[in-house]
Amino acid sequence: MDVGQLIAALVGGALPLHYGGKATASSSGSYDFDYSPAPDTSASDAVGWAAEQSANDASAAAIQENDANLQALDASIAASEQQNDQANADTQQYLINNGM
Repeated sequence: MDVGQLIAALVGGALPLHYGGKATASSSGSYDFDYSPAPDTSASDAVGWAAEQSANDASAAAIQENDANLQALDASIAASEQQNDQANADTQQYLINNGM
């Protein structure tokens, strides 16, 4: 049984190499410990990091797109408010001119 892999599976992460030893039961009932280095997983880690970086880049692009959309919405709201203000001013002027 690989103790390092068991603990990594339980806590969701990898352990440093010196904790990656195997404990095996011997015929006498005691345990023999193998402290050889754990296998190199750097290639699979690189793939994981690349996928994570790709996801982060996609998230950043989506945030920038949302920011641009919000700026366009703000500009549209400002233009609508300006048109509404002008319509209210025209209505007020009409009411003043017509004695209402």
